Amino acid sequence: MTDSAVDFSVIIPAYNEAGTIATVLERLTAHLTTMGKVYEVLVVSDGATDTTADVVRAVGGAVRLIEHPCNIGNGAAVKTGIRQARGAVVVFMDADGQHAPEDLERLLADCDRYDMVVGARGPESHAGWHRRLANGIYDFLASYVTGQQVEDLTSGFRAMRRDVARRFISLLPNRYSYPTTITLCFMRAGFSVKYTRIKAAERQGGKSGIRLISDGTEFLLII
Repeated sequence: MTDSAVDFSVIIPAYNEAGTIATVLERLTAHLTTMGKVYEVLVVSDGATDTTADVVRAVGGAVRLIEHPCNIGNGAAVKTGIRQARGAVVVFMDADGQHAPEDLERLLADCDRYDMVVGARGPESHAGWHRRLANGIYDFLASYVTGQQVEDLTSGFRAMRRDVARRFISLLPNRYSYPTTITLCFMRAGFSVKYTRIKAAERQGGKSGIRLISDGTEFLLII
């Protein structure tokens, strides 16, 4: 299949997500098949030490597994996905079940008019008060620095033009601050960014790899 034949690529970074990835892929592919588009799903196993890779292989079909030999970072997995993607649009989605496949269609609907569409989490989304507070501070600072309204700087659920994403791939960090970096890159380079409200569910299994202090400090330094 040629690149031009693929409408969009869904990139899912995964590290030790064997408990959730099968359900995530089942829900995702069931919804994607109803959209009438040509798609691919890239799961990038970032040096997983559990059976994540085996679970993904068993799914098959339009789901493609890419493996890192060791754990490099969530952002590194996303960068690998961008490099390997064949779709004109790339979508980033988490492997823990927090992102609803039904919202993906809403993000894609605006990709004809915007260079990036971010799934902005509302106050009802599942997150601790400390994380909501931190995200609010990041959004405020980013809005001040860019002179544009930033509604969710750190959301990992977003769609964007592949060709534009590849322009900034060398600037993206290997850990969790890649959404912050790529958002600011798009804005500062004059590319259009839209925010579409989503409701993020509670994590379905495992635990988040985000370290509030160290990763939070990195977010602030990037801004």
